[in-house]
Amino acid sequence: QLQLVLPQVVLRQLRLDELDNWPSTKKDKSHHNYFRATFGQEGSLAALFADHVRPLRPTGGSTTAAAPAGGSPSKPPGCWSVPAREEPASTWSSPSASDLSDSTTIARSDASTHAPRSFGERVLAPLTRTWFSTRLGRVVAPGEARVLLEGAWGETTAVLHLLWPAGAGIVHVVGRSMFLEAITPRGPGTFKFDPLQSNAIRGPVVWLPLPGHQETQPEVWHATLLDASLRAREHLAAEGVLPKLEVGPTAMWRELQPDTSPGRLSLAFCTTVKDRLWQLRHALPICLANNWRHRHWVRFYIVDFGSSDGALDFLLSTCREAIDAGLLRVYQAELPHFHASKAKNTAHSVAQEDILVNLDCDNLVDEDFAPRVRRRFEEDGLHALRFSGGQGTCGRICCLREDFLQLRGYDEECHAFGAQDLDFFERLQQRFGKPAAPVDRQMDVCAVPNKKADTIRLVTHLGMSWGQMDAANRAVFHARTASGQLVRNRTHCIGAPATRCFGGADEEEVEV
Repeated sequence: QLQLVLPQVVLRQLRLDELDNWPSTKKDKSHHNYFRATFGQEGSLAALFADHVRPLRPTGGSTTAAAPAGGSPSKPPGCWSVPAREEPASTWSSPSASDLSDSTTIARSDASTHAPRSFGERVLAPLTRTWFSTRLGRVVAPGEARVLLEGAWGETTAVLHLLWPAGAGIVHVVGRSMFLEAITPRGPGTFKFDPLQSNAIRGPVVWLPLPGHQETQPEVWHATLLDASLRAREHLAAEGVLPKLEVGPTAMWRELQPDTSPGRLSLAFCTTVKDRLWQLRHALPICLANNWRHRHWVRFYIVDFGSSDGALDFLLSTCREAIDAGLLRVYQAELPHFHASKAKNTAHSVAQEDILVNLDCDNLVDEDFAPRVRRRFEEDGLHALRFSGGQGTCGRICCLREDFLQLRGYDEECHAFGAQDLDFFERLQQRFGKPAAPVDRQMDVCAVPNKKADTIRLVTHLGMSWGQMDAANRAVFHARTASGQLVRNRTHCIGAPATRCFGGADEEEVEV
């Protein structure tokens, strides 16, 4: 009660019309509010009852009921594997009210009473990790499953506590069925686990809403993207790019914080890629995971220009849950040869958000980057912002979409690489003034290490080094800006035609 900041609660025996027979037919559910809140704290119910309730019958030697005759339907490969019951099969029947009130044992939650593990605990074990949910955000199981109730008829009720931003819930096993009781954005909801559509390793974990509840859409959890982000963090931590991943209650508490950043402007990260899978797989999963809580106003746009190293497959498979959640949109486009300005103009043109952020595919963004940028644009009235606090992040330029279109983006009448970022930002400063387009050297930004040779390997056939292209572009850009040519690309459409991908099968033509 102290942890939950709850008023004093009186414990009493439930009346017959309050009993939790399934499906429930009881009328009085007022006591559920306290129990829903309590389930959010690991082991709190078990700790409450453990030392004060005497078992009404021995826990060993009972006959446990099995599934109905006929067994469960066959499942395709990779579906949830339900542990087999070791007890002989018999016909399952719901307990009567007298059975529940007269012969119920409340089990202790300490580990010493859980050997061997029960059927319910084995079923819940694959859920004891962190998941991504489109509606709920990060779903975390902070502890292990516990058996709370064991009835005289032999059935157990195993419970797993769950936490997510601004909410909590429980998963409980009754007989051979598993249910999710959750507080969702639309209110309380009860879902039943669907083993035919679920995978115990990486997801998805599919919960189907029960009839008569406010929720009508399935609740789906994934873990593929989350696992990819953890592998990427471990790799970059070993390389010294990122600190080691923090674990423990403090880290979990930070992950569960809801997105409370005020603001009205939306934000888009615009990224281009061609044959850069080795960078993409170490940067993008981390960026998507860090911005999962901001998915209602942040979106990543990635345009693939004919990669042959599997980059597109990586986007459409490993990052598929971000696509389904609306956090990521993937496009395909073609160019005769890769050109940085044309590629960036394509990625910026398909974005529809208020603030556009150029994000190279090797750049990393943390949880606070997008809220800080939005706050500066809204509170300081900025038109543009550039970051230079880390190696490889010189091109991280933020600007309003209307200003990008007004200046017609990056100058495309130049060599394939070199100085295009600095020229675009200089034009923004010329148009709106340096106070409205400052350079931020304080915010800690970073990127996956790479060399200039990696940057220009796609255009080595042009016979110029990066330094030669950069010097030539700087001279041309300076002359154009000095003559007042702040608006570029006047004679042609910027970027390249792009096609939006929906998992590789469905496509939508986008004009840029």
